[in-house]
Amino acid sequence: MFSLKTKFAAFGAAIALLLLLAGGLAAATLLQNAGLGQKTSFVAWLVLITSGLAIIGTAWFAFLHDSQRVNDGRDPWHGRRAADFAVKLRREGVLDELDAPSFEHLCEAMRLHSDGHTTGEPAIVACWDADRLDLGRVGISPDPSRLCTRHAMDAAIIELAHRLSIGERSTARP
Repeated sequence: MFSLKTKFAAFGAAIALLLLLAGGLAAATLLQNAGLGQKTSFVAWLVLITSGLAIIGTAWFAFLHDSQRVNDGRDPWHGRRAADFAVKLRREGVLDELDAPSFEHLCEAMRLHSDGHTTGEPAIVACWDADRLDLGRVGISPDPSRLCTRHAMDAAIIELAHRLSIGERSTARP
């Protein structure tokens, strides 16, 4: 049986390879048609690639931010529990590739991701944007006024993210 870290590394490597091979919005079409999960992670990468930020912290955000939900409805403390879980994973040596400031950004992004903030460190707001762009999965269309970065507010990114979040598979590019 593979460890969580091994599985996540393999997932991250596969996504990174697709992004390197296809680049930008073309990679989105590959991901849609391949049926790969972790849409929030991909949207985070898309936002980060277009803004020039690093991706490993946002990959962990996508993997963990909703992992401690007790239900699919209102659960205002799930982000705080996710941050606590990340601390546990770090102590166990599973989440060890982030330096201390990046790990703190990851935990802050998880703690506050459903609180409606729109300003902060670039890596943190990219995580929030990715999560908000993926809300179509629960019937909520992305609202540009609730997004944080100009990249996420781009109409093509919003359209693509919404299509991904509702599970629409299309070879058409925005």
